[in-house]
Amino acid sequence: MKKNKLIFVAVIIAYTAYYFLRKNFSVAIPYLQDQIPQDKLGLIMSAVSLAYGFSNLLMGFLTDYINPKKFLIFGLLISVLANLIFGFSPLGDYEIAMFILMFINGLAQGIGYPTSIKIITNYAQTNKQQNTVITLWSMGQNIGGGLMSPLATSGIVLISLLNISIISSYKGIFIFPAIICLILTCICLIFIYISRDKGVLSKELPNETQKFSMKQVRQNMFDLMKDNIFILLIFINIIAYFIRYAILDWSPTILHHNKHMNSNYASILYMLYEWSGIIGTFIFSMFIKKYKSKWHPLVTAIFIALILISTSLYFYTNFDNKLLDSLIFIIIGMLIYGPLLYVNVETMNTLPSQYIGAAIGILGFGGNVIGAFSANAAVGYLMSFSFHYMCLFILLLEAIGILLCFILFNKKQSSYST
Repeated sequence: MKKNKLIFVAVIIAYTAYYFLRKNFSVAIPYLQDQIPQDKLGLIMSAVSLAYGFSNLLMGFLTDYINPKKFLIFGLLISVLANLIFGFSPLGDYEIAMFILMFINGLAQGIGYPTSIKIITNYAQTNKQQNTVITLWSMGQNIGGGLMSPLATSGIVLISLLNISIISSYKGIFIFPAIICLILTCICLIFIYISRDKGVLSKELPNETQKFSMKQVRQNMFDLMKDNIFILLIFINIIAYFIRYAILDWSPTILHHNKHMNSNYASILYMLYEWSGIIGTFIFSMFIKKYKSKWHPLVTAIFIALILISTSLYFYTNFDNKLLDSLIFIIIGMLIYGPLLYVNVETMNTLPSQYIGAAIGILGFGGNVIGAFSANAAVGYLMSFSFHYMCLFILLLEAIGILLCFILFNKKQSSYST
């Protein structure tokens, strides 16, 4: 039991570290926009999201046939390497090389989500323990996302103080977080090593991996697509990701142009949006523990309804009060992680273990490629016509999310009564 806890600690630390290197390119954009057009910078930034989504899908199907502990570490090391090359190598000065490095970074980042979930599923001995670990793991992404910007900024300061003439100071955005990640990776390796009786990283639990079979992969995919509850979870997940990134990634624009806040203040709110998710995740986990599984969709519907109210206030009110506007923005960040946590918990608790990897891959692909990536594109497109159109579209998606939760609630009620 004690050794299992070390595995869980390693997974939580590793997944937190992944977030240090996931969106740091966005911090570098202000330093690059004078020499690279914004459309090309957007394309380079999108490479991470695209690669991440496809990597999630691929690794989701492969994670049942590989050792997830080894690949969790492998993905982190590749991400560290890509960022160090970006920082130290002259390749980081060329647009094509930037795109390739960010694409590689996205592929490596996509390994973390499926392997983490698979490890937690393999080692958790009860649903209660599994839910506790997945809650702490979910908080890790908020901590990592919140620390990313301060670490990147610290990197700029550090490179400037070292006064290394051949390295531009902005490259500290990639170098310093990568070094921190490398240190955390070594710590995770130690925890995984001592968690096994013989200290062998490649040692597996019975049935932890299976012999690869393309026929079985197709069968798993077919079985999952026949599961009505899982289909509903896919769409709830896509909507939650869309809302999360539509609000977060466009917050600098909306807060500056519509709420008349300066860029530095908007940057602080960006960080608080992520960190407030820790509170939201904790509150939602309390509801999960208190109420039976059949009531969880209703709790999720309440969270999304509160998000709808909060986003309506965020978009359509002009309080002329920076504190009140900021509070509403932070509340949205706190609430959005409830539905995201629910999708993971419901998937892990209801599906047989042999389907977990594939299910997580599909959820990751849907959330990141269809949800997060389209959030950037759709919001930008709609805002080019009217801010009002963009607001209505997001509110409509939230209403659909509530409806899907009620449909899921009815299906679960029916399954309990039969």
